[in-house]
Amino acid sequence: AVGEELLHVKRNSDLIVDYQRRRVCPRCEGNVVMMRRFSSPTKEVEIDSCPSCGGTWLDAGELEKIRQESSKRAAAQRTLSGQVDMAAIREIYRMKTHADVLRDRS
Repeated sequence: AVGEELLHVKRNSDLIVDYQRRRVCPRCEGNVVMMRRFSSPTKEVEIDSCPSCGGTWLDAGELEKIRQESSKRAAAQRTLSGQVDMAAIREIYRMKTHADVLRDRS
């Protein structure tokens, strides 16, 4: 529920946004250029963050996209519960690979 009112911020349709242009942090003094980065490892939403103050700045619609992405991840986690997790799969693969190396040496 936090930030619910921010989901309904309307984008000014007359405003043309150049997403390639680097933006300056609106909080920091001294023209600190923000960095573009992805909000998660799935790289669905690109956001602006300030390397100086640590602030995160979202364009219209980005909060909603982040929440949808988070909901998808949570649903996927629930689906995977009770199944073998990725760490176990990696460990099994590592053991198999190690066994293959030992077999090839003999």
